[in-house]
Amino acid sequence: MAQEEPQLKSFLIDVGNSTDGPIGMSIRVMAVSKEEAIQLVKDSLPECVQVDSFVDVDPAIEYVNVYLNATVLTVRDIDDSETEDV
Repeated sequence: MAQEEPQLKSFLIDVGNSTDGPIGMSIRVMAVSKEEAIQLVKDSLPECVQVDSFVDVDPAIEYVNVYLNATVLTVRDIDDSETEDV
């Protein structure tokens, strides 16, 4: 008997809060489990991302770097109400 493929889900990882603080970030990732979703993000995202689109807005803005410490992400950062079957 053939084994069924595990069902992928789309998880929303929500870190920071731009409503209350200076920065927020949402990451949507497809994975079989919450643990796999977190590991995919940890393995994929760089520690620093330069956001070039701001430089085009005003030449006085020299650069914008966003730093991420993915090692501290956990399944608690996943918004369960936003998890979807794929």
